[in-house]
Amino acid sequence: MFIIIRTNSDKETKIAQAAKEFFQVLDPGMPVMVVPYGAEYCFITIEEDAEDGNQLIVIIQNESGDDLEIAKGFDEVAHCWNYARMVAKVAGFSEDNIDADVFDLPQCSN
Repeated sequence: MFIIIRTNSDKETKIAQAAKEFFQVLDPGMPVMVVPYGAEYCFITIEEDAEDGNQLIVIIQNESGDDLEIAKGFDEVAHCWNYARMVAKVAGFSEDNIDADVFDLPQCSN
């Protein structure tokens, strides 16, 4: 099962993010995607984390460049691109609005 939650307001986004956390507590392997209200861009990068090690992330941003959602847990760059493409399709923005600064998998722990 894969759950996609698309929101239509900032309030719905906060509720959806809480629901995502709840679903992941119930079943840590359950993939839940939140496509937040105002999503216009995705950026794929590596997050440096002292506790968890480096990990691939997809940052979903609005037109002002504010981070709306950060998706983690990817083990391949290709999975990040597929996730970002799905966000673009659900949110209704062009794949041209997806960018990255990582194209292979150097020193990531996922």
